[in-house]
This record gives sequence, structure tokens and C-alpha cells, in this order.
Amino acid sequence: MWIRSLPAGDYLPIADVVDLVAFGPAKMAIGLSDIDEHATQLCAGIAIINAAIESRIKLVGTPCERLQTHPHLLRQTGHRIAIGSETLHDLIPVPFGGRDWLGPRRYADEYAEFGHAPHSVSFCGVMVERTSLLKWLTTASIKAPGLREADVTELILSEKGKNPSVSIDKIVKLVQAKDPLFPRERIRQIAHKMRVEGKRGRPRKNSAE
Repeated sequence: MWIRSLPAGDYLPIADVVDLVAFGPAKMAIGLSDIDEHATQLCAGIAIINAAIESRIKLVGTPCERLQTHPHLLRQTGHRIAIGSETLHDLIPVPFGGRDWLGPRRYADEYAEFGHAPHSVSFCGVMVERTSLLKWLTTASIKAPGLREADVTELILSEKGKNPSVSIDKIVKLVQAKDPLFPRERIRQIAHKMRVEGKRGRPRKNSAE
């Protein structure tokens, strides 16, 4: 059972929880490229943050910011605190940063321009309260049988009807938004069988052609 794959303690490292949500009890990205693995972890991190915004789980972390001269290092600016939903609305896992870092979404959206700015990281050492996590995962696992493979197939057909060039990554996000524990690789397999294209969908024709 997935519960047995969780480490002991009242608070669990968010990185472990992300891997559990992203890859299941094994918490291993088997057969994925580094980019796909990172994208899957990012989606799982966002799902966890969304659950915390809805008060389904509780997150704690230490306020911090990047060092201006060494942006891969952090300076703590306070003591560990509970991260409230009003704060979480603006946060996202920090791209290519520490796996326990959260930062403002605007820095992630413009990562190439100022993704290493001092305030691009808001919290480090982020952890998930075990009791609330167990309740959330239990609820998700109870609901999971309701999202059958037939439901996934129907969702893909519906999405392809709206956008024939929809990407597999988009399908994965849609399914896991409804059921965070539905196996990502199984979603990809179903999508492939239904002729959904790769990560970026079908290549666009060159406008000069």
C-alpha cells in the first residue's frame, strides 16, 4: 500500500510526497527523460499546493530568499511557520531549484529573465503534515476507482474534439487534476493508443511554406 511508502514523522519532506503523487508507491520515474520527470514532479507539486490552498493538507516551511551573489544558495529570513492558503495562491515549486523550495509564480513564468532573483524563492525546507496528507491521499484513492480507464478515454476524446493537436502532457495534467493518483504512464499509454501526439503536439507548419 502507498501508506507504507511514506517515511515516519509528523511532517514529511515535500520532495517525498511529490514523488509519491507523481510516480506512485515506488516513487521512481522509470523510463522518463529528465525533462518529463521534472514536468511530472512539477505537476504533482502544484496538485499538493492546490490541496493546501483548499485546506485539505497543511504545509510548513522556512521563509528565505536567494543570495544575490550566489543564487543557488539561500538565506533564511525567519523561523519555520505554517504556510497559509492566502500565501500559497501565489506560490509554485521553484523550477530547477531545491526540491523543497516554493516561490512566486511570476518568477517561474519568466525564469529565463529573472528566475534567479533574490525573491524568486519564498520558502525552503517545505514539509507536509502527515495526518492531513494521509486524509487527502485516502480520499483520492477512494475516488480513484471512479476514474476508470474508460473515463480517461472519454476525457481524451472530448479534449481531442476541442483541440485535435492536444499534447500528451496536457492530457496527463487534465487526468491527474481529477485523480492525482492515476498512474501517469498508463495515461500516456492510453493517449498513445488514441493517437495523441507527443509533448508539444503536432508540429505547426512553417508560415513561410
